[in-house]
Amino acid sequence: MHQHFGHISYNGLQKLYDLKLVNRSNVDMRTPKPDCITCTKAKQHVKTFNKIIHRTTAPGELTHINLWGKYSICSIQGNYYYVVLVDNQNRKPKAIRVNHRKEFLSDQLKDWCDEHRIEIQLTTPYSPSQNGIAERMNHELVGLACYANKHRSPRNLWESAITHVSYLRN
Repeated sequence: MHQHFGHISYNGLQKLYDLKLVNRSNVDMRTPKPDCITCTKAKQHVKTFNKIIHRTTAPGELTHINLWGKYSICSIQGNYYYVVLVDNQNRKPKAIRVNHRKEFLSDQLKDWCDEHRIEIQLTTPYSPSQNGIAERMNHELVGLACYANKHRSPRNLWESAITHVSYLRN
């Protein structure tokens, strides 16, 4: 039935049934729901990368950095972006992993990193999964901030909401 309704999610299918918008003929919604290969392939944007052989273990060994934005509304503090850093743990980083964006390719950043003996690891352009830790953190922070804003505070308080949920998460 999932395929017949354009690969709708099983929760969506259940909702259709609950609202009596579909006949349930011979379908038991309590049975296990198998993974749909078509849905999995459709959600895959790029081929998967090989598994990482070396994982960092020491705090400060690798700091994941990502820039989030541009948000459509200027924050009350006057910003459209924020930067997330993951796994610094108040230690001097040995290396930083950043997206291949012009913000991270500046001579000023390169000089500063050279001066402090910090290696810059650039991801492949248009491959956000290579900086997945920072990408997931951004996704989590934005999701938590949206949930925290369930009382519909003004939209220009998004930066304060991100700061708040980041503090709580840390």
